[in-house]
Amino acid sequence: MSTNVVILIMWGYAAIYYVLVRWVRSEVARADPNYFKPDAEFGMKRAIAIWDMMLDSKLPGHLGAKIKYGLYVARAMLILYVPVLIAVFAAYLA
Repeated sequence: MSTNVVILIMWGYAAIYYVLVRWVRSEVARADPNYFKPDAEFGMKRAIAIWDMMLDSKLPGHLGAKIKYGLYVARAMLILYVPVLIAVFAAYLA
């Protein structure tokens, strides 16, 4: 496996994670408009709001199944990022 393939795999993983998290965030904002602060829309404030959402133990709470499973998949992808990175580089070195 070449270095470009390793970078492409990890870029793809991060891109899928980011798109999923943004989708979950938009669904949470649609279901509960008061969950996110209005000033958390740009730059680091948005990133901090996403981290707060990902680490909030009260979510998904009363939200629908679509949001619940999307949030669980996003959390699983966040937890598995380092093991996937290690596995990809182990395959690269083999």
